[in-house]
Amino acid sequence: MANTNDSDVSHIAGNASPHIKRALSNHKTFFGNRHKKLIPGPIFFEVIQERFRTTEVSISERPEGGLEGKIVVEVGVEEDMLNGKGEMDNGCSASLIDMCSTLALHVVVMSKTSEEYISVSQTMNLMYHSPAKLGDKLKLINKTIVIGDHAHSAKTEVHIFYKIILHLERDPTSTRGVRRADKDDTLRHASAEAVTP
Repeated sequence: MANTNDSDVSHIAGNASPHIKRALSNHKTFFGNRHKKLIPGPIFFEVIQERFRTTEVSISERPEGGLEGKIVVEVGVEEDMLNGKGEMDNGCSASLIDMCSTLALHVVVMSKTSEEYISVSQTMNLMYHSPAKLGDKLKLINKTIVIGDHAHSAKTEVHIFYKIILHLERDPTSTRGVRRADKDDTLRHASAEAVTP
């Protein structure tokens, strides 16, 4: 992994060391092209990875023992993430979760050793709720579950912050008040502070 000591991490919350924050927030380097022949880019998901924004990296003690790594990544939903229905594709969701949960595992491993850590996804259990749409902001909260000798696991929650567009109109000839128009049918998601876990 390339040296990222020149990266400013002051905007990233959490108690992880600056070294870990730098390494895991430099997504292009972290997920970089490691093929021996350096496949001409962009490689899979590279353009979307470049839009990742890390907002927190932290490590805490588990009550039952051991460490828990946590990393929070935000990314906006853009056209290259959509399916034919104008919703974020389930395959895109799976890729986001696969990559960001891997970052959580690295939080713990990097706090213990400087040796390179390589892992390969074996299985993923995903539960889809309300799909994200163009312009929504995703907040991926990634935490480790177990880091054992043979298997490592992590979990990811994807919170969707919907765009809320409230348009107020008034008929200038009427004295009956204001008429409200909801743009893009986004206010149906406004409950619970517009967050869907």
